[in-house]
Amino acid sequence: MPTPSSRALAFALCMASATAEPSACLAGHLLPTVLLVGGQKCGSTSLHVDLTRSLEHLVHVSPGKGFSGTGNKEVAYYNHDARYAKGRAWYTSLFPECPWPGHGRTVAIDSTPLAHMHGTSARVYETIPPLLRPQLRLILIVRNPVDRLRSYHGHFKNSEPVDNFVTTMLTNTSRCARKQGINPRSIGLFGALCVPESVRGGLYAGQLAEWVGAFSAEQVALVSFHGYLDRPHRVLSDLGEFIGLPLITHRNRLRMLAKLKQGWTRRELTAWPHAARKNTRENAPMSQSSRDALEAFYEPHNAWLIHMLKLPKYANLVSSPVAPASAFTLDSLLSK
Repeated sequence: MPTPSSRALAFALCMASATAEPSACLAGHLLPTVLLVGGQKCGSTSLHVDLTRSLEHLVHVSPGKGFSGTGNKEVAYYNHDARYAKGRAWYTSLFPECPWPGHGRTVAIDSTPLAHMHGTSARVYETIPPLLRPQLRLILIVRNPVDRLRSYHGHFKNSEPVDNFVTTMLTNTSRCARKQGINPRSIGLFGALCVPESVRGGLYAGQLAEWVGAFSAEQVALVSFHGYLDRPHRVLSDLGEFIGLPLITHRNRLRMLAKLKQGWTRRELTAWPHAARKNTRENAPMSQSSRDALEAFYEPHNAWLIHMLKLPKYANLVSSPVAPASAFTLDSLLSK
């Protein structure tokens, strides 16, 4: 005999097949089909705020139900064993109820950083029902991996001198690669779980390969961090088209969009009341020798990323603010 959850799933899938642009609903709640998977310390918080403030009918986790300390941005379901064990029904219950018929398509977004965690793509694949998987949209924003690691240190490890931290992380990564029999310059390094999180977060080629391998290139959008800072209106417009939602038309939101359209950069908007809160945390100065060591480490991995974007498998990858993705250069994608 069908269980209540299986009946709810069957009903949602029936509605999905019968409606041209359905809301993805399970057990009366919206199942997130937009995942801003990272990268971690790459501006995903600001991008989450801008997307939810700029796109019609894009909603986040219900008030008070986000993961501790992350507000309405993160749920930490796919990357948290205990929470993942609670199941899909519990996950969807954290998001708003489904809209009434005739309300129009509403989409839920979960912006938990997942890309740096090897294997989370498989959990996403298992969670999204087959008939709803085509609706899934994945967004990955990337920045210079050296700057990203420095930001990681400032956020998580600022009690330790940054140069000591860099030395320890590179030493641990080298030790991990030897233990696993992996060339530290290869794309396969991302799959080595002993690589420190601080380092793995900048291995974008491995991250992109995993998510495109689990789904398809046309379901993934690659965003340049500095492109987003300098051309936010273009990025938000591109992502709105990618998700299938229009830019918002409410009067109290139009002023921000007007400023973006006029050419305001994301940096200029950080001081404006309707933009995301600026991160004012000071990062400790890094020596040139530490930066040089990090740049040498990440150089082959950055080259892999640019090479991948030119392969046929990634031809349908969505990208912003440069398109197609194959037109990205190392400077335009990961400029300092």
